[in-house]
Amino acid sequence: MHERKDRKGHYWFFRAWVDEPQPDGTVRTIRRFFTIAPSRGENALSKKEAEVERDKILGKLNTPTLQQALAKGPALFGEVAKMYKEGYLSRDDQISKPTRIKEESHLDLHIIPRWGKYRLNEIPPKDVEDWLYNTFDYWWTRHAMRFIMGRIFRKAEGGGCGKKESATQSRK
Repeated sequence: MHERKDRKGHYWFFRAWVDEPQPDGTVRTIRRFFTIAPSRGENALSKKEAEVERDKILGKLNTPTLQQALAKGPALFGEVAKMYKEGYLSRDDQISKPTRIKEESHLDLHIIPRWGKYRLNEIPPKDVEDWLYNTFDYWWTRHAMRFIMGRIFRKAEGGGCGKKESATQSRK
């Protein structure tokens, strides 16, 4: 936030980078000048009040439109599973080596090939349960798969990628 004093009226202003759509469909980033309010005289704002107004303007600029948010959509299960592998499974002090090897194997051989292309909100609990019972004969294997998928959904929920779905809701 800056005060301009070299012109006729004193006022608060700031400059910000803004994405501007072009006629050909591309986006060009430009630096725009924003005038907030007078800094002296009648209707003058204090610096703190001007900063609040600036934050309101920046909040509108940085907030995606509804169309942009819908176009992006919920995260893919495969992307969140990759984050899970790179985050939780890569920590030597949090998970033992045999468990890490087992979970990476389950992810790479079974879970990601089956569910990786789906968005988080497109995986119904019943489909997960049917897949578990039709694919795996042993209870402990089904339990391990369900547990891994549940952890991935919890990671997505904690990271803001989507709401709790599927594997966390499915049971025996």
